[in-house]
Order: sequence, then structure tokens, then C-alpha cells
Amino acid sequence: LEVTRDGGRACVIGVKPQTGRRRGDDSNRQWILTVVDLVTGRATEPMLLALVPRAVTLLAPPGSEPKLLIAATDRIAAYSLDPPGTSWYYKSPGENMAIAAGGAALVAILRGGTLAIIDPARRPRIEGRLQLTDDDVTSTIDLDSAGLAVAMSDDGAVAAVLHEDRLTVSVIDVAAGKVMGTRGL
Repeated sequence: LEVTRDGGRACVIGVKPQTGRRRGDDSNRQWILTVVDLVTGRATEPMLLALVPRAVTLLAPPGSEPKLLIAATDRIAAYSLDPPGTSWYYKSPGENMAIAAGGAALVAILRGGTLAIIDPARRPRIEGRLQLTDDDVTSTIDLDSAGLAVAMSDDGAVAAVLHEDRLTVSVIDVAAGKVMGTRGL
């Protein structure tokens, strides 16, 4: 579940109800996205996702419509909200366990003990044309231990990672690409 900053819409990801399945049978699970207008109470038709979501966040660059980012095992997919639909995706192979967005378009992804950053402004280009790569991550920052959750400041300058022990938080300077400090809670 993600709610837009203006509080106008909620993006809900869930499992499509299936008749005839036994309780606890997770085979052939189909994931869906529904966008709810929180002012009118109306919901869009559920949209079938072609991936298994691991984590979600909203990317809301100033002056642009927000996009829902969904982390899956091999990519970060972007979805428009009005109407819901696939927009584009970043290649991000590996275990994309948590995701956060900040700044104009920065994306932070937890991959175990690494914080991966996608900065569209730093993606390789030749004569202005974006180059295709196997991994669209533009920088990585090694952490002391595996992360569980990530958050990013609105300006994209700082990220915070809650580690798997749930007792330790690292604060990261995103531009410098380094951990500024790790503290116990």
C-alpha cells in the first residue's frame, strides 16, 4: 500500500482472489494493482501485474505525475496511476528486497548488504541516446550487514537503512556514496 503525498490516491497491491483454491495453496498466485481515489471512494479495475512484487514506493518528481515503483527479482517496474498502466522499467538483477525514492528521480534499492542507487542523470549515454545495460544501477554502497528496510529524504541526499537485526540503522550520504554512521536503536 502506498498513498500519494496529496492524500488523493492509494495504490494497493494484492493477490487476485481465485475460486476453487485450497487455503494455503500459493501456486499460480496472481498479483494485481488497484488505484483507489480516496476522495470519491472509487477504485480502478484491478490490473494484473506481470511480476511478483517484493517492495513498492512512489516516485513523485516535482511537476510530474507520481509513478508507483514495484521492485521484483530482476527489475524495478514503473506504473502510471491515472489510469493504471505499465510505464517503463529499470533492469536490476538480484534480490531487490526494499525500495525508496527521493529527489527528482533517484531510486534506492536494498540488495542484501548493498544499497544500490539508480540516478537517471548518471546513466550512460552516447550522443544523447541512453545506452542499454544489464544493470541500470549507477552506484552501490556496501553496508556493514544486510538491510531490511530503506527510506530516502525528499531531496535524495540522504538514505537510511534499517538492518536485519532490527536494532541498527545506517545513515548514508547518497551523493558521496558512503555510510555516514551506524547507530543502535
